[in-house]
Amino acid sequence: MAKRKRSWIRAGFFGVFLWGVLAMAVGSEPLLAAEKPLTLKAVSAWAQNNKMNDAFWMLQKKVKERSNGRLEIVWGGGPEAIPSFQLVQAVRNGVVDLGWTAHTYNVAQLPVVEGAKLSRLTPSEDREKGV
Repeated sequence: MAKRKRSWIRAGFFGVFLWGVLAMAVGSEPLLAAEKPLTLKAVSAWAQNNKMNDAFWMLQKKVKERSNGRLEIVWGGGPEAIPSFQLVQAVRNGVVDLGWTAHTYNVAQLPVVEGAKLSRLTPSEDREKGV
């Protein structure tokens, strides 16, 4: 009988200890804290007010809307930040997350993009077909 009583006491102490550890772990951060949005830094080959960036601004807005604010693309600058012909290297090296540029600026680094102009389909149709 005494053995049984000791095992219950040990189990009780272990339970209290476990609850204490859990309380400290959970109590260290608010349970329902708002998630910080994931931010992607983008640099463009063109100055901020250039018409070539119009689609970028649309993409930026759509990404934020569709992700319910959990993903944001922030403007990191134009060619004054990173020269236009060096954007691919900047993305490869992790300096920026997204390079907004023309494929013709980067044929040497990404030769496969040169074939994009040979398609008779729109980019949307290419994506639907898995190209």
